[in-house]
Amino acid sequence: MKILVISRSPWRLDNSFGNTYSSIFRDMRDVEIANIYLADGLPEYEPNVTAYYQVSEKELVASFRHPFSLGKTGKTVYPDRSCPDTNETDASYMSVGRQKRWPIMYVMRDIIWKYGKIDYDGMDKFVQDFHPDIIFLPYYYAVYVYRVALHIRDKFNLPMTGEASLDIYSLRQISFDPIYWLNRLWIRKWIRRASRQSASLYLVSEKMRRDYARYLQLPCKVLYKIPDFSRKQSEYKKPGNEVRFLFTGNIGTDRWKSLALLAEVLSEEQFGNLDIYTANAVSDDMRKALESDGRSHIHKPVTQDEVKKLQNSADVLVHAESFGLANRLLVRYSISTKIMDYLCVGRTILGIGPKDIASIQFLRDNGTALVASSKEEIRQIVRNLKSDPSILMDYSGKGLTFVMSRMKAGEMKESLRKDLQDIITRYRQNQFIVR
Repeated sequence: MKILVISRSPWRLDNSFGNTYSSIFRDMRDVEIANIYLADGLPEYEPNVTAYYQVSEKELVASFRHPFSLGKTGKTVYPDRSCPDTNETDASYMSVGRQKRWPIMYVMRDIIWKYGKIDYDGMDKFVQDFHPDIIFLPYYYAVYVYRVALHIRDKFNLPMTGEASLDIYSLRQISFDPIYWLNRLWIRKWIRRASRQSASLYLVSEKMRRDYARYLQLPCKVLYKIPDFSRKQSEYKKPGNEVRFLFTGNIGTDRWKSLALLAEVLSEEQFGNLDIYTANAVSDDMRKALESDGRSHIHKPVTQDEVKKLQNSADVLVHAESFGLANRLLVRYSISTKIMDYLCVGRTILGIGPKDIASIQFLRDNGTALVASSKEEIRQIVRNLKSDPSILMDYSGKGLTFVMSRMKAGEMKESLRKDLQDIITRYRQNQFIVR
């Protein structure tokens, strides 16, 4: 089976897309993958992925600004582990606008992608040479991804299925900017177009599956990131004098404010240390809140291998979500890829966030973590750890026990592979209905 994945990010383990899709497709039998990605940066080597085609956003911006002097944008590229994911860390105005979620930047970006000079002829030849059986499309908050996917789907008459991990469609959001709502309505239109050409949609949580099946009127299934069972285990031993709390990843969408609550409690209780490793730009307000008295420290991002070493040396792995209403609505369906990584480490997990969002519900319902939904609940957990360190021993194995008994990687991958093969077979037999 040949699968064409069209993504907004390069396929790398140091970004959410690559981390998740490697967990899903790596070692899936009888599968070969090609990746068209619409971003800067280079991919890393991934065993099942044999070909990559890049449309660079920087080059597209340049072609948009100099239409008569520059050629079309798009080329075949090759993996390079040493190249950082510049799509995640680039400090250009486009990246800054995306991090700050300025609605006008999303509109400007789509204009550039619509009228910039994309090398569709080169892209079409790439697809023709690979000869895919199916398109697997991650759904994004970006019209240009759907425009490219539907171009390929229509030109090559391919079946398509999709996957979504954020609420990119519903109107249950908060914004007082009219441009935000105009843009969201425009994106919804393109999501409907893509869904009408799709056989199914995979969602990250049961809550999201129920709602999106109703919104888009197509078959929906839950697809989690598959935990890394190949990870070498480091046995947890009794904590030392200071309990080490660790957070690695994105502190945007006000996650830093939730981490600040933990930092405040650690300071007030004079217990433990919190280390935060993030690629996000850190403002003065963030630094002041997170590094007030030396019990919490912000560090620059590190490689995935170094993250694993840090996790093995930690006592508590922290997952944080925002308590603010706007950000809470944004992530209410999502189960962070970080949670699936944490479950396999063999350390206590601390989840901080509102009770009604999917990631916190997942941790609480499955009994895999200590969970706090207020500063006082954080304080109570810290006091309990301070008075009874054996809690860390008790919770260190709960995540691994859960994934070993409930999330069998081979069965999950085989189920998805059979789903995709069934879509291909039905499409070739003209049993697939375009809505």
